[in-house]
Amino acid sequence: MHYKIFLGVLLFPVSLSAQNGELSLTLEQSASLMNKGNRTLQMADKAVGIARSERQKMNAFWYPSLNASGAYVHLSNKIEVKEPLKQFTDPAKDFVHSIVPDDQFISSILDNIGAHTLTFPLLERNLTTIDANVTWPLFTGGKRIFATRIGNRMVDLAEVGREEAGAILQSELVETYYALRLAQRVVDVREQTFLGLQKHYRNAMKLEENGMINKAERLFAQVTMDEAKRELESARTDLNVAQNALKVLLNVEDATSIHPSSPLFMNHDLPDELYFKNLVGTGNYVVSKLRIQEVMADNQLKISKSAYIPTIALFGKQTLYADNLPKNLMPRTLIGGVYLEYIRRTEP
Repeated sequence: MHYKIFLGVLLFPVSLSAQNGELSLTLEQSASLMNKGNRTLQMADKAVGIARSERQKMNAFWYPSLNASGAYVHLSNKIEVKEPLKQFTDPAKDFVHSIVPDDQFISSILDNIGAHTLTFPLLERNLTTIDANVTWPLFTGGKRIFATRIGNRMVDLAEVGREEAGAILQSELVETYYALRLAQRVVDVREQTFLGLQKHYRNAMKLEENGMINKAERLFAQVTMDEAKRELESARTDLNVAQNALKVLLNVEDATSIHPSSPLFMNHDLPDELYFKNLVGTGNYVVSKLRIQEVMADNQLKISKSAYIPTIALFGKQTLYADNLPKNLMPRTLIGGVYLEYIRRTEP
């Protein structure tokens, strides 16, 4: 059985108190701010939008496609029909000779006519045409169905990536937020410790001046104070690192500092860290992505196999412009045709 644990985020307007560039944020406000301005989440949302656009492109295979084409052709010779007149004059001569056997006059006239050829021009040497074509597939062997399934799985894959990015950032937010909260507490404790040891050192100097303690005891107080100062500076450095990490995560780098207002807490009933990483970590998201990619690959294989099946489509053509192309030779409109396509792929 698989479990999923999500960090609940209260969706209410974020009220930020800013004084001198300082932001006071609760954990819920930080999560809301991160969900709105984090660049990683914005990129993940953009990936989901791109996947949905790709799905729309694949769904477009169900609808008719319209395209325009044009052509200009220059022929080396005119296209024409030549008919010799001799095939008509010879029967006429035989008829005349059957009536007037010794006729020379009419026969000579028919011989002159039969020596010529009758020419009928069909097409000029320069042809121009612009056509609009419409194709509507009726049967594709399942290609459109499989393409739609791939488009849906592409969206699922992008959404799983978005959920993965959100889960990782939620985990980073909790870790970074309370790291900053703890760092501020550490700085406060280190600062109070340093101030106390500084006061103790000043008292030790007065006691040494009055001869109540020796130099070694005063030096010991000084060393302790210097060590507390170094620890305070180190704590302030850690605080600065935690501040910058949370600023980048919330995309509020223009703020001077962030003050986390949610208090620290201890919950002894929670399981250990490994338990949560196994449930919310990237492992389950990787498995989900692999399963989606497996489905996509299976549908892609089905599309390849469907290439063995003919594609049946209705098509129509309308000639928008034609020059030197007679209508009796090339109709201007074609509607209701059926287009068959069969592609056989040879196995290697």
